[in-house]
Amino acid sequence: MDGTIATTVGINQAGTGGVLLPDAVLDKLYQSYALKQKRVAFACYLIASILFDVWAIAVPQGQSLESIIVTSVFLTINIVLAIVLRFCGRGRFRGVIWEIAPHLAWLLAIKQLFLQLFLKGSVTPRDSLGWAVLLNFLVYVTLPVLLKYTGILLGLGSFATYVNAIIGLAKKENYFWEQQVANILLLIAATLIGLLCYFLAEAKQRRAFLEAKQGLEVKMLIEEQSAEQERLLLSVLPEHVAVKMRQDLGSTNSEQFKKIYMSRHENVR
Repeated sequence: MDGTIATTVGINQAGTGGVLLPDAVLDKLYQSYALKQKRVAFACYLIASILFDVWAIAVPQGQSLESIIVTSVFLTINIVLAIVLRFCGRGRFRGVIWEIAPHLAWLLAIKQLFLQLFLKGSVTPRDSLGWAVLLNFLVYVTLPVLLKYTGILLGLGSFATYVNAIIGLAKKENYFWEQQVANILLLIAATLIGLLCYFLAEAKQRRAFLEAKQGLEVKMLIEEQSAEQERLLLSVLPEHVAVKMRQDLGSTNSEQFKKIYMSRHENVR
Protein backbone atom coordinates (compact mmCIF):
# COMPACT_ATOMS: atom_id res chain seq x y z
CA MET A 1 0.00 0.00 0.00
CA ASP A 2 2.76 2.46 0.91
CA GLY A 3 4.46 1.93 -2.43
CA THR A 4 1.22 2.62 -4.29
CA ILE A 5 0.61 5.80 -2.33
CA ALA A 6 4.17 6.97 -2.86
CA THR A 7 3.90 6.37 -6.62
CA THR A 8 0.64 8.27 -6.83
CA VAL A 9 2.04 11.13 -4.79
CA GLY A 10 5.07 11.27 -7.08
CA ILE A 11 2.81 11.47 -10.15
CA ASN A 12 0.82 14.29 -8.61
CA GLN A 13 3.99 16.15 -7.69
CA ALA A 14 5.29 15.96 -11.25
CA GLY A 15 1.99 17.13 -12.71
CA THR A 16 0.94 19.86 -10.26
CA GLY A 17 3.94 20.68 -8.14
CA GLY A 18 1.94 19.84 -5.00
CA VAL A 19 1.20 16.78 -2.90
CA LEU A 20 -2.39 15.75 -3.55
CA LEU A 21 -4.26 12.46 -3.94
CA PRO A 22 -7.51 12.31 -5.94
CA ASP A 23 -10.50 11.25 -3.84
CA ALA A 24 -11.24 8.27 -6.11
CA VAL A 25 -7.67 6.95 -5.83
CA LEU A 26 -7.60 7.55 -2.09
CA ASP A 27 -10.88 5.70 -1.54
CA LYS A 28 -9.71 2.74 -3.62
CA LEU A 29 -6.45 2.54 -1.70
CA TYR A 30 -8.28 2.71 1.62
CA GLN A 31 -10.68 -0.07 0.66
CA SER A 32 -7.77 -2.30 -0.31
CA TYR A 33 -6.01 -1.47 2.96
CA ALA A 34 -9.11 -2.13 5.08
CA LEU A 35 -9.78 -5.51 3.45
CA LYS A 36 -6.19 -6.59 4.03
CA GLN A 37 -6.45 -5.57 7.69
CA LYS A 38 -9.58 -7.72 8.16
CA ARG A 39 -7.87 -10.81 6.79
CA VAL A 40 -6.42 -11.38 10.25
CA ALA A 41 -9.92 -11.34 11.77
CA PHE A 42 -11.11 -13.85 9.16
CA ALA A 43 -9.08 -16.51 10.98
CA CYS A 44 -11.41 -15.99 13.98
CA TYR A 45 -14.39 -16.71 11.74
CA LEU A 46 -12.89 -20.00 10.56
CA ILE A 47 -11.95 -20.98 14.11
CA ALA A 48 -15.50 -20.30 15.28
CA SER A 49 -16.90 -22.41 12.43
CA ILE A 50 -14.54 -25.29 13.22
CA LEU A 51 -15.35 -25.19 16.94
CA PHE A 52 -19.08 -25.16 16.19
CA ASP A 53 -18.66 -28.22 13.96
CA VAL A 54 -16.72 -30.04 16.68
CA TRP A 55 -19.39 -29.15 19.24
CA ALA A 56 -22.20 -30.29 16.92
CA ILE A 57 -20.50 -33.67 16.48
CA ALA A 58 -19.24 -34.29 20.02
CA VAL A 59 -22.17 -33.08 22.15
CA PRO A 60 -25.21 -35.41 22.10
CA GLN A 61 -28.32 -33.43 21.16
CA GLY A 62 -30.47 -35.93 19.34
CA GLN A 63 -28.71 -35.49 16.00
CA SER A 64 -29.11 -38.24 13.42
CA LEU A 65 -26.29 -40.16 11.75
CA GLU A 66 -26.86 -38.19 8.54
CA SER A 67 -26.51 -34.95 10.47
CA ILE A 68 -23.22 -36.09 12.00
CA ILE A 69 -21.87 -37.08 8.58
CA VAL A 70 -22.89 -33.74 7.05
CA THR A 71 -21.29 -31.82 9.91
CA SER A 72 -18.09 -33.88 9.53
CA VAL A 73 -17.96 -32.97 5.85
CA PHE A 74 -18.32 -29.26 6.64
CA LEU A 75 -15.70 -29.57 9.37
CA THR A 76 -13.26 -31.08 6.87
CA ILE A 77 -13.95 -28.35 4.32
CA ASN A 78 -13.42 -25.59 6.92
CA ILE A 79 -10.11 -27.13 7.99
CA VAL A 80 -8.97 -27.42 4.36
CA LEU A 81 -9.95 -23.80 3.74
CA ALA A 82 -7.98 -22.67 6.79
CA ILE A 83 -4.91 -24.62 5.58
CA VAL A 84 -5.20 -23.17 2.08
CA LEU A 85 -5.35 -19.63 3.44
CA ARG A 86 -2.44 -20.32 5.78
CA PHE A 87 -0.07 -21.63 3.10
CA CYS A 88 -1.43 -20.15 -0.14
CA GLY A 89 -2.91 -16.86 1.05
CA ARG A 90 0.38 -15.08 0.34
CA GLY A 91 1.32 -16.86 -2.84
CA ARG A 92 0.86 -16.14 -6.50
CA PHE A 93 -2.92 -16.54 -6.50
CA ARG A 94 -3.57 -14.74 -3.20
CA GLY A 95 -5.84 -12.17 -4.85
CA VAL A 96 -8.20 -14.80 -6.25
CA ILE A 97 -8.07 -16.89 -3.08
CA TRP A 98 -8.98 -13.98 -0.81
CA GLU A 99 -11.73 -12.92 -3.20
CA ILE A 100 -13.41 -16.33 -3.01
CA ALA A 101 -12.62 -17.47 0.55
CA PRO A 102 -14.96 -15.13 2.55
CA HIS A 103 -17.97 -15.87 0.35
CA LEU A 104 -17.24 -19.60 0.37
CA ALA A 105 -16.88 -19.66 4.17
CA TRP A 106 -20.18 -17.80 4.61
CA LEU A 107 -21.95 -20.10 2.13
CA LEU A 108 -20.66 -23.16 3.98
CA ALA A 109 -21.97 -21.83 7.29
CA ILE A 110 -25.41 -21.07 5.84
CA LYS A 111 -25.67 -24.45 4.09
CA GLN A 112 -24.62 -26.26 7.25
CA LEU A 113 -27.11 -24.33 9.38
CA PHE A 114 -29.99 -25.21 7.04
CA LEU A 115 -28.99 -28.87 6.60
CA GLN A 116 -28.62 -29.43 10.34
CA LEU A 117 -32.13 -28.14 10.90
CA PHE A 118 -33.50 -30.09 7.92
CA LEU A 119 -31.93 -33.39 8.98
CA LYS A 120 -32.95 -33.09 12.62
CA GLY A 121 -35.95 -35.22 13.49
CA SER A 122 -37.77 -32.72 15.68
CA VAL A 123 -36.93 -29.04 15.23
CA THR A 124 -37.79 -26.56 17.99
CA PRO A 125 -38.01 -22.77 17.51
CA ARG A 126 -34.76 -22.38 19.50
CA ASP A 127 -32.55 -24.85 17.64
CA SER A 128 -29.18 -23.44 16.46
CA LEU A 129 -30.21 -19.98 17.67
CA GLY A 130 -26.87 -19.35 19.36
CA TRP A 131 -24.89 -20.11 16.21
CA ALA A 132 -27.24 -18.00 14.09
CA VAL A 133 -26.79 -15.02 16.44
CA LEU A 134 -23.01 -15.44 16.45
CA LEU A 135 -22.95 -15.80 12.68
CA ASN A 136 -24.87 -12.54 12.21
CA PHE A 137 -22.32 -10.81 14.41
CA LEU A 138 -19.23 -12.34 12.79
CA VAL A 139 -20.34 -11.44 9.25
CA TYR A 140 -19.72 -7.75 9.93
CA VAL A 141 -16.72 -8.09 12.22
CA THR A 142 -14.53 -10.74 10.63
CA LEU A 143 -15.35 -11.20 6.93
CA PRO A 144 -12.99 -9.21 4.65
CA VAL A 145 -15.75 -7.92 2.37
CA LEU A 146 -17.05 -4.44 1.58
CA LEU A 147 -19.96 -3.50 3.82
CA LYS A 148 -21.57 -1.26 1.21
CA TYR A 149 -22.57 -4.20 -0.98
CA THR A 150 -21.51 -7.69 -0.03
CA GLY A 151 -21.43 -7.20 3.74
CA ILE A 152 -25.05 -6.09 3.94
CA LEU A 153 -26.20 -8.87 1.60
CA LEU A 154 -24.42 -11.56 3.62
CA GLY A 155 -25.87 -10.24 6.87
CA LEU A 156 -29.39 -10.14 5.48
CA GLY A 157 -28.89 -13.58 3.96
CA SER A 158 -27.88 -15.07 7.32
CA PHE A 159 -30.85 -13.42 9.02
CA ALA A 160 -33.41 -14.50 6.42
CA THR A 161 -32.10 -18.06 6.07
CA TYR A 162 -32.39 -18.87 9.76
CA VAL A 163 -35.78 -17.24 10.29
CA ASN A 164 -37.32 -18.92 7.23
CA ALA A 165 -35.78 -22.30 8.12
CA ILE A 166 -37.22 -22.20 11.64
CA ILE A 167 -40.66 -21.08 10.45
CA GLY A 168 -40.73 -23.79 7.79
CA LEU A 169 -39.24 -26.70 9.77
CA ALA A 170 -40.08 -26.17 13.45
CA LYS A 171 -43.25 -27.51 15.02
CA LYS A 172 -45.92 -24.90 15.69
CA GLU A 173 -45.98 -25.50 19.45
CA ASN A 174 -47.22 -23.15 22.14
CA TYR A 175 -45.69 -19.67 22.07
CA PHE A 176 -44.19 -20.42 18.67
CA TRP A 177 -44.63 -16.93 17.25
CA GLU A 178 -43.56 -15.30 20.50
CA GLN A 179 -40.35 -17.29 20.23
CA GLN A 180 -39.93 -16.12 16.64
CA VAL A 181 -40.22 -12.50 17.75
CA ALA A 182 -37.59 -13.15 20.42
CA ASN A 183 -35.33 -14.82 17.84
CA ILE A 184 -35.66 -11.87 15.46
CA LEU A 185 -34.89 -9.39 18.24
CA LEU A 186 -31.75 -11.35 19.19
CA LEU A 187 -30.62 -11.49 15.56
CA ILE A 188 -31.23 -7.75 15.12
CA ALA A 189 -29.29 -7.01 18.31
CA ALA A 190 -26.36 -9.14 17.09
CA THR A 191 -26.46 -7.32 13.75
CA LEU A 192 -26.46 -3.89 15.39
CA ILE A 193 -23.55 -4.83 17.66
CA GLY A 194 -21.64 -6.17 14.67
CA LEU A 195 -22.28 -2.96 12.72
CA LEU A 196 -21.16 -0.87 15.71
CA CYS A 197 -17.91 -2.84 15.96
CA TYR A 198 -17.44 -2.52 12.21
CA PHE A 199 -17.80 1.26 12.18
CA LEU A 200 -15.56 1.71 15.23
CA ALA A 201 -12.84 -0.42 13.63
CA GLU A 202 -13.26 1.38 10.30
CA ALA A 203 -12.86 4.80 11.97
CA LYS A 204 -9.64 3.62 13.59
CA GLN A 205 -8.31 2.14 10.35
CA ARG A 206 -9.21 5.24 8.34
CA ARG A 207 -7.39 7.46 10.82
CA ALA A 208 -4.29 5.24 10.66
CA PHE A 209 -4.49 5.20 6.86
CA LEU A 210 -4.71 8.99 6.61
CA GLU A 211 -1.81 9.41 9.03
CA ALA A 212 0.31 7.07 6.90
CA LYS A 213 -0.72 8.99 3.78
CA GLN A 214 0.19 12.32 5.35
CA GLY A 215 3.56 10.94 6.46
CA LEU A 216 4.31 9.76 2.93
CA GLU A 217 3.25 13.10 1.47
CA VAL A 218 5.57 14.97 3.86
CA LYS A 219 8.39 12.59 2.99
CA MET A 220 7.87 13.13 -0.74
CA LEU A 221 7.73 16.91 -0.24
CA ILE A 222 10.97 16.87 1.72
CA GLU A 223 12.64 14.77 -0.97
CA GLU A 224 11.44 17.19 -3.65
CA GLN A 225 12.77 20.19 -1.72
CA SER A 226 16.07 18.40 -1.12
CA ALA A 227 16.42 17.66 -4.83
CA GLU A 228 15.68 21.31 -5.64
CA GLN A 229 18.33 22.48 -3.17
CA GLU A 230 20.82 20.09 -4.72
CA ARG A 231 20.09 21.50 -8.18
CA LEU A 232 20.64 25.03 -6.88
CA LEU A 233 23.87 24.00 -5.18
CA LEU A 234 25.24 22.42 -8.36
CA SER A 235 24.32 25.54 -10.34
CA VAL A 236 26.71 27.72 -8.31
CA LEU A 237 29.45 25.26 -7.24
CA PRO A 238 31.52 22.62 -9.02
CA GLU A 239 30.23 19.11 -8.47
CA HIS A 240 33.20 17.88 -6.41
CA VAL A 241 32.96 20.89 -4.10
CA ALA A 242 29.20 20.45 -3.72
CA VAL A 243 29.62 16.75 -2.86
CA LYS A 244 32.25 17.57 -0.25
CA MET A 245 30.06 20.28 1.25
CA ARG A 246 27.09 17.91 1.53
CA GLN A 247 29.28 15.36 3.31
CA ASP A 248 30.56 17.96 5.75
CA LEU A 249 27.10 19.38 6.43
CA GLY A 250 25.79 15.89 7.11
CA SER A 251 28.55 15.20 9.60
CA THR A 252 27.91 15.36 13.35
CA ASN A 253 31.25 17.02 13.95
CA SER A 254 30.64 20.73 14.61
CA GLU A 255 34.18 21.59 13.49
CA GLN A 256 33.16 20.89 9.89
CA PHE A 257 31.22 24.15 9.76
CA LYS A 258 34.43 26.12 10.15
CA LYS A 259 35.67 25.06 6.74
CA ILE A 260 35.83 27.58 3.88
CA TYR A 261 35.55 26.11 0.40
CA MET A 262 37.93 27.95 -1.97
CA SER A 263 39.55 27.14 -5.30
CA ARG A 264 42.61 28.89 -6.70
CA HIS A 265 42.71 29.52 -10.44
CA GLU A 266 45.79 30.89 -12.19
CA ASN A 267 46.25 32.38 -15.67
CA VAL A 268 42.56 33.04 -16.05
CA ARG A 269 41.78 35.41 -18.90
